[in-house]
Amino acid sequence: MDMILQYGLLNGFLEVLGTQALHEVLPSQQTSQIVRGNELILKDSLPAYFFSDMNEAMIARYGSAAAQGIAHVAGRLAFQSYKDDIPVLVECGKLENRLLPFAEKITATLRVFLKMLRDQEIADIVVVRNVVHNNWSLEGPVLPTNAPFIQVGEQHSFMGILESLLEWMDSRHAFQVVQKEATSSPQQHNLAFLISVTSFD
Repeated sequence: MDMILQYGLLNGFLEVLGTQALHEVLPSQQTSQIVRGNELILKDSLPAYFFSDMNEAMIARYGSAAAQGIAHVAGRLAFQSYKDDIPVLVECGKLENRLLPFAEKITATLRVFLKMLRDQEIADIVVVRNVVHNNWSLEGPVLPTNAPFIQVGEQHSFMGILESLLEWMDSRHAFQVVQKEATSSPQQHNLAFLISVTSFD
């Protein structure tokens, strides 16, 4: 599963940046093993520090704001491979799940995806729906084993993944994921997001 997650994210960056620019932000000792010509090749899972180094290189080259924007778009593109290659998402996409009531469907999809991240030792995030404001809060700690994966682009790649996930489940709505202040102490919780929704109807 970690190979699928890593490949999808890197392929998203390849689509956004192109081959040459991607080479410039990948750790040099790994580049030849990952990109050949215009093709992404990933034979083994990458170590956690790879994504930390990549994140630092992106910020150094593009600045914080641009790096966040690039990562956000790359995350949205990454989901296009996840929906076909991650079994729990294939299950979520079945017709009977898409026909569930809106709030139930979105909450269930988030819980399935977040459980997968916990199983992969990336983050332990809990989702809570606010019925009055029709939004969702996500909060929880990153897990040290694979934490850098979710931190790329100062967490904006993950935010893009979430937006594409939810718009894939319900194309009649647009979703926006923003960072928010954690309700718990920073030492306990490193991730905190608010998901808002707009209907096209």
